[in-house]
Amino acid sequence: MSYPSPAHALAAIAKELGAEGLQFDETGLARINIGKNLVVAFGQGVRSDCLDFLAEIPLKIDQLSKETACQLLLENFRTGGPGLPSFSINPSDGSVLLTNSLPVHRLSIEEIMDSFRRFTAVVVHFNGEGLHQLREGSTLDDATINGPYGRAMSVDLGPFAIGGGQPLVLIAGPCQAESPEAMAAIADALDQIATRLDLPLIFKASFDKANRTSADAARGMGLDATLRAFDDIRRKTGRPVLTDLHLPEHCARVAEVVDVLQ
Repeated sequence: MSYPSPAHALAAIAKELGAEGLQFDETGLARINIGKNLVVAFGQGVRSDCLDFLAEIPLKIDQLSKETACQLLLENFRTGGPGLPSFSINPSDGSVLLTNSLPVHRLSIEEIMDSFRRFTAVVVHFNGEGLHQLREGSTLDDATINGPYGRAMSVDLGPFAIGGGQPLVLIAGPCQAESPEAMAAIADALDQIATRLDLPLIFKASFDKANRTSADAARGMGLDATLRAFDDIRRKTGRPVLTDLHLPEHCARVAEVVDVLQ
């Protein structure tokens, strides 16, 4: 059985936990104490079919480096189960929030509760020894890098590698390839930022934005013009480029220029 809304899923979780009265308040959150003064909040997700898990850890945004951010993401992804494990920043005080967004419309209560147990384990970890490791600037070790099926795979991509404990890679660019001039300007700005912060960067744009909200909205400047712009960006910045595909017949043509096909 899956659940049509976060409220239905929350009711099922409350029953499993024996937490009568667990429900969303006026801010859209429900909270439960998991022990040791640790609280997990359930939130109504941005999407109407998602339920979010959220929990604060004693870490502030000014204490986050690339290494600590990468370790937080890896640990949460490794143990998070279904959904989208991540972390965010509370804008009111700069504290770090661990999160996981679950598509409850296609998950059973067993899968939801498994994700909840995994999430609480990560929260406890980063309120204890895991936090100490982050603050000490520990390097990523095998226990963090490896998933349940062995060592994470590393993939070489141009001047850097992705995965396997390598530094976090930034994928950024305009949602839609609107014009060669706009693409070039954005790519140049991102290249400067990535160079200054020593971040591996992949430039991304869509040549055909087919999933737009209106049938009358612009879709992009087309495959040929976008590929020419991508080629120019690769030559000028030396950065890999990425785009998304819609049809199998696009693959060979796009692969002549683009480094990563999505």
